[in-house]
Amino acid sequence: MKILYFESNKKGGCNYYSDIIKYLSNYNEVKLVIGKFNKLSDIVENYHPDIIILGFTHLDCGDNNVPPLIKNNIDIPCYVILNKEYTILDKKLNWIKNINPKKAFTVHHDYLNFQKITNIPFERIMWSANTNIFKDYKDDYKYDFFFSGVIRKEQTSDWRNIIYQNIDKLQEFKLKINARFQNNNYKGKIFDNKEFAKLLACSKISLTTTG
Repeated sequence: MKILYFESNKKGGCNYYSDIIKYLSNYNEVKLVIGKFNKLSDIVENYHPDIIILGFTHLDCGDNNVPPLIKNNIDIPCYVILNKEYTILDKKLNWIKNINPKKAFTVHHDYLNFQKITNIPFERIMWSANTNIFKDYKDDYKYDFFFSGVIRKEQTSDWRNIIYQNIDKLQEFKLKINARFQNNNYKGKIFDNKEFAKLLACSKISLTTTG
């Protein structure tokens, strides 16, 4: 199958988003296109895919930054990946509805409600892990509590920040805290996959909150 995977900027070609392209490429011919287009016909004119996927970067936005509408004027099946469901969700769902894809994908558990709102079929996709990296490293526990992640105010009920502001109540325990804040340009340590996996393995409790 020929798949055209369309991102609006280069962020879609890195980090864990690129893994989707990587694994799709195991069994399909995948073409990654990055750019700004007003209609889908402008993307496919030099490439004749069986399907087209609108990737994460189109809806990688917050506040009132509604993404520009892309006109779906082709007969080729189109799929959309919803991103950052915690911000301007109503506008993003309306954007998807106006594009009228064959199906939309989300990691959110409310996918059936999104389907009801838009009248577009939604499928839940699950994050996964490489078991060669995320495994038991047979190390002794070094930490009682591990907490790591980016903190932005718009995330669900600001939980991550609330947790961070109460960390001092756990000072009697061995802690590994790595918070990176939007308001200071995300300064801090970014763990690579193996570092992160080893921290999970040597921590008695690792707390992950929803985005």
